[in-house]
Amino acid sequence: MDALKNKILDKLLGDDWKQIKVIERANTWWADEHWKIQSTREQWATELYLNFIVDPVWDAPRPPNQAIKIVTATAGLPQSEEQAFDAIAKIEMNKPLDKQVMPFIFRLNTYRRTQCIDV
Repeated sequence: MDALKNKILDKLLGDDWKQIKVIERANTWWADEHWKIQSTREQWATELYLNFIVDPVWDAPRPPNQAIKIVTATAGLPQSEEQAFDAIAKIEMNKPLDKQVMPFIFRLNTYRRTQCIDV
């Protein structure tokens, strides 16, 4: 799973996003962690959250980065699994990852271009 996270982070950095912080949710069963990211070019104050969602049928002890089912991007930090699935973009682990990462980043970039940020 670290390979996926590294690939996503590399593509984000290449498309002028930066990772602001990693939020670990130790007391939330449905999320492994969240990343807060921010645009570093157009609409530079645009912020999003990437959510690493755990497979709900996983019932064994789970070390970090294990049993990730889907990665979603949301405008705000989701407080529930349902909010995390109301996403701007998604990467599903049961589909070929190489065909999903660039469209995922493209959707984030499209979202960034549509935001009006007044900071």
